[in-house]
Amino acid sequence: MFFTLNIFVFSKDLYIINAIIRIINSLIDSLFVWKVKSMVESANNRKKEELKEKIVELLRSSDNPLSTSDISNKITKAWHTIDRACLMLQIDGKVEGFKVGRMNLWKIKKDK
Repeated sequence: MFFTLNIFVFSKDLYIINAIIRIINSLIDSLFVWKVKSMVESANNRKKEELKEKIVELLRSSDNPLSTSDISNKITKAWHTIDRACLMLQIDGKVEGFKVGRMNLWKIKKDK
């Protein structure tokens, strides 16, 4: 009977240790996933900022306003990506946007 009790206690201790190990592994996995996510988000933010800089430089070098399609063709990015980036630049106050017919045109915002 005593031997059986020791086995029970031992197996109960193993169960607790296994539970603790599972919790630690879960925390490590969560930390790893969080770190990878933050690295990916950082890279994405850097790419977005680089795209915005390219758009601003292109608009500065242009005498006339450029359409979203023109910017898209010159930077070789998707139209929708350029449109969203230009809208964000407009919110930031760096560019002005206006519509002519069904076309969005963009130009550098003049300082007053």
